[in-house]
Amino acid sequence: MSKIALSILNLISRFEDETELEAINRATELVKIVEELGYQRYWVAEHHNYRGTVGAANDLIIQRLLENSESIRVGAGGVMVPNHIPYQVAERFGTLDVMYPGRVDLGLGRAPGTDEKTAQILQKSKPTTENYEAVIAELQGYFQEEDDQGEIIAYPGVGRNVPLFVLGSSLSSAKTAAKLGLPYAFAGHMAPYYIDEAIELYREEFQPSRYLSEPHFILTILGIAAENKDEAQVIYQATLQQSTSSPNNEQNANTNYFNQLTSVQKSMIESKMGLKAIGDPSEIERQVEEINTKYRPDELMIVTPLASIEQLRVSFKIFADILDQK
Repeated sequence: MSKIALSILNLISRFEDETELEAINRATELVKIVEELGYQRYWVAEHHNYRGTVGAANDLIIQRLLENSESIRVGAGGVMVPNHIPYQVAERFGTLDVMYPGRVDLGLGRAPGTDEKTAQILQKSKPTTENYEAVIAELQGYFQEEDDQGEIIAYPGVGRNVPLFVLGSSLSSAKTAAKLGLPYAFAGHMAPYYIDEAIELYREEFQPSRYLSEPHFILTILGIAAENKDEAQVIYQATLQQSTSSPNNEQNANTNYFNQLTSVQKSMIESKMGLKAIGDPSEIERQVEEINTKYRPDELMIVTPLASIEQLRVSFKIFADILDQK
């Protein structure tokens, strides 16, 4: 199979009977593994009021990952724009880029990453209406050289030129990325419904910018690989269990859960899952080839919410071997 850039999106899942620190430590160990395997970037999601993840303050997780790696790009996948003041985002990510120059990414999402009540708390001090494109433009301004700044400067973000990425799963996000000439990361692992139209719109309407001369499309999928297909299916069933967890519960890695459901319940749960590649190496190669042929992503970003660091190591290595990362 032809070489394609591989990256990882980590939700920083916290599983049943483990501490928050154990979840963070697993994420830290994983960055060393995927860097060695040749992955291009490692992003951390932002979620709030969900006991099953510990990525609420993802800039702090990002700093730890950068500290424990040498060359892989690390960033936010993403910063949820409604929850943050752009000036402070520029300060924080500019500071990260000062400490780890040329390795920091900033993905921007327009959803709050939480429930309605929590979103209201997060956005108490912000305007009730805020234009997504205007926020992106404001952030771009803060990262420009000092001569291009106004009276208010986001030290030490000034002049850092931290790369911005538009995140989304809709036509509006695709249109924004195309209009602003920015890379576009589509959340195919959770909401693939508009993927065909979004990709076509992004590529056809893309306007070259000072940041990007041609479209760069990142496709996120769920990926679980194992040495044999039976093991991969068992692990996948545990992942389906996680997808039904209450926000107030840790994620459960019970591999017997799926077998206890009726066929109708199984179908309903699987219908909510997005694009995925599940199986042994031969099955992964076939499924990734199908995804690559149909969507032609410039970069494939893998989400693999597993509790076992060894299972994670095996899974990410199989993807790297198939897609020739070395």
